[in-house]
Amino acid sequence: MQDEKDKVQTGNTTSVLFIIDYAAKTHVEHILAWLRDAEPCWPPQPQYDDSLLVFLPLNSKRISRQAKQQVNAAALSSAEPATLLVPLHALPAITDTGKQESTTYLRSKAQRFVSNLGLLKQASHWDATERIELVGDSATLATLADEFERQSSAGSGADTLNSYIAAKARLALDIAERKLRGRRYKVPRQVAQKLKLRPALRDAIDAMASKTGTSAEKLWQRANKIMDELVAEPNPAWLDLLAAFTKKMLSMGYEQELATRPEDIDLISRTVDKHPTAFLWTHKSYLDGMVVPHVLYQHDLPPAHTFGGLNMAFTGMGSSGRRGGIIFIRRTFNDDELYKLILRHYIAYLLENRFPFSWAFEGTRSRTGKLVPPKYGLLKYLLDACAASNTKDLHILPIAINYDLLGEVADHAREQAGMKKTAESLGWFVKYYRKLRTPMGRIFMDVGQPIVLREPIESDDFDAVAKVAFQVGVEANRVSPVTVPSLVALVLLGAAPRALSGENLSRSILPLLDWLSARKTPMSSDFDISAPEHGNAILKIMLNTGLVSLYEEEPVRLYSIKPEQQHAAAYYRNTIAHHFLHKAFTELALISAENAQDQPLDAFWQEIDLLRDLFKFEFFYTPKDTFAEHIRQELELSVSDWETSLSNGSSNARELFKASAPFVAQGTLRQFVEAYWVGASVLCKAPANETIEKKAFVSK
Repeated sequence: MQDEKDKVQTGNTTSVLFIIDYAAKTHVEHILAWLRDAEPCWPPQPQYDDSLLVFLPLNSKRISRQAKQQVNAAALSSAEPATLLVPLHALPAITDTGKQESTTYLRSKAQRFVSNLGLLKQASHWDATERIELVGDSATLATLADEFERQSSAGSGADTLNSYIAAKARLALDIAERKLRGRRYKVPRQVAQKLKLRPALRDAIDAMASKTGTSAEKLWQRANKIMDELVAEPNPAWLDLLAAFTKKMLSMGYEQELATRPEDIDLISRTVDKHPTAFLWTHKSYLDGMVVPHVLYQHDLPPAHTFGGLNMAFTGMGSSGRRGGIIFIRRTFNDDELYKLILRHYIAYLLENRFPFSWAFEGTRSRTGKLVPPKYGLLKYLLDACAASNTKDLHILPIAINYDLLGEVADHAREQAGMKKTAESLGWFVKYYRKLRTPMGRIFMDVGQPIVLREPIESDDFDAVAKVAFQVGVEANRVSPVTVPSLVALVLLGAAPRALSGENLSRSILPLLDWLSARKTPMSSDFDISAPEHGNAILKIMLNTGLVSLYEEEPVRLYSIKPEQQHAAAYYRNTIAHHFLHKAFTELALISAENAQDQPLDAFWQEIDLLRDLFKFEFFYTPKDTFAEHIRQELELSVSDWETSLSNGSSNARELFKASAPFVAQGTLRQFVEAYWVGASVLCKAPANETIEKKAFVSK
């Protein structure tokens, strides 16, 4: 460890004060032994008495919060301004993260986990090869005192020099530790304490006290409880533990390696390094919340604070989740101004310090498989926090999480049929865990282009917020891959009630694959005809689960989807329906143009506008000009001068239609048209001028 000792060669400094961060007494013993061994490196060869050692038990849960923030006042008061303050910490040796299954790694991980909990009471058995003495960047007392004065003049940060030095020492050790362990352990420290020191929060609570008549003391009591519920306390030990847990959960029914693209990982790395960042991911499963943390951990990227519903903070999950970086949010808090205030300042603090956020794209978890119009709750609070802290250059990364097959689809189908959703609990989780053992293929995580907010926008600017949200939806849809189950479901449902032979199924799928390839649509590698084994395995799982039925009597093999499985199959089809939207619209618009008496080109575009308006609540759309250009490009891939041809007469519409094969409108849009027809029929049968309740309407 000579390199670490070299960090604190002190030149003209006359004295050194060591600030020792420890979780247990054994850590102090290790550091003292190391200091004695390294004594020649520390001019003027101190004797390590109480005047030269300051103990800073930041990690120990057994030490009071006040003690955690303070350093030895007596030692500081007697120190000269030129005294060099050197933070020290002992931690287990870091092994190659690529050897995570080795005995040495698992032992050091367990030791780190136990020591960080403050439970290590007896002497450790680490030998010299299993221990690292960590030295943080040092600074003189005079330098730190000047920094503290400047900070105090600005009205922010720590309230005493002691607590300021403690915070700087912990930060220096964190930075040094991350250089050894990697970026996956970049976590904030003592967040609640730092929030309470924010002048803006103090002023806001004072103003709230004046406005409501509630004393500031009572508001602070409530604020402390809110922070206990809200503020995550991630630490390296629990990140390791959570990583092992998520890896286990994700690999029970799915392949161990998630399907990601190297360019996506590089994009995430560059973005979180340089900008305040938020990940918004599509929500289809309870597993979604594990996917992003797992990928970040596996690629040594900084962990994101993940927003989760407070309903998931049940026994065991709440405490472990917070230690893993999960921020549990109440489902509703519109009327709780203090809660909103604390949340806004908490988000602002993390943004200011470049800790990324992650949450499910609210409101988009439909039971039908496709993204639905989002809610803006957490997005608005993020934007509020950006405005309050003047955070610029916020990068929002849309993330699409998809699955070959999903065990929860059966539950979605039952809920679609009117059954009540099961409440989350520990018992529910055990049942859910057991269901994950069924093989279900792969998990896909794809990243869209970032939505960049160069300047903060106000959350009450509804149009601006909606634009951001819809941009996220468009990008998430754009990068969602076409999978074997989704394409098979689209083809078989489009052919229903007919069954298809294996040959006809292939004949239907292959032209669609060519069409998708020509448009550079993301597709699963399972469609690679040079390596069909994996795709065939997925089809076999679909047969085993009953999603697809096979009638086999030599030489006939017929594939179909039974009526009782059509809800489930529709879920998979709907995950890719947006990829075929432009194509489906052009098919219907060409039919309309053929039936036009005159001006067939105008009739074509009128039909496009009508369809976009008709299905406006079903899909995310690009702006109208961009959307129209995509429609043009779609037909140009079949006939380059299609607009000229259509202008010359409606009779040309049929030839254009034939040239645009394969046809997808029926498989893509029929379900929505049928649903609208059923709804309209119910309304038409209702008595005139009579209001119909939602529940009664759905039941009919």
